[in-house]
Amino acid sequence: MKLAVATNDKKKISKDCFKMSDYYLVFEILNGEIVSEELRENPYVNKYNLENLEKTDRIVDLLKDCSIFLGTQMEKQSLDNIASKNIDIIITTKENINETISSFLGSLDKYFKYYDSKSKKFMACKDRMIK
Repeated sequence: MKLAVATNDKKKISKDCFKMSDYYLVFEILNGEIVSEELRENPYVNKYNLENLEKTDRIVDLLKDCSIFLGTQMEKQSLDNIASKNIDIIITTKENINETISSFLGSLDKYFKYYDSKSKKFMACKDRMIK
């Protein structure tokens, strides 16, 4: 499984809009352990000539091999676009990337909310219906 996190400084999860982040850290997780980490640059962050939807689509393409996107906030357009690509969205109250990933892998549910694309609402991760 690959999990992506938006960041501007490579240490904290970005508080900016999904498409305005400078980088995406992608963690490959196997059996509850991080086995690799990759930094992907957002080549569209300063290209304001792109339409918002086109920019979001291109950024989501950078993360198409990820199954989870973890962030602190996200606008509706980005939520719907990412969810339409079968990438689960988890929103967290934590900021430090290392602490956040550790909490996520440790199932510390109180820091995370899952975005349910069918109901278009956030829910506690523990309340998510696994299909």
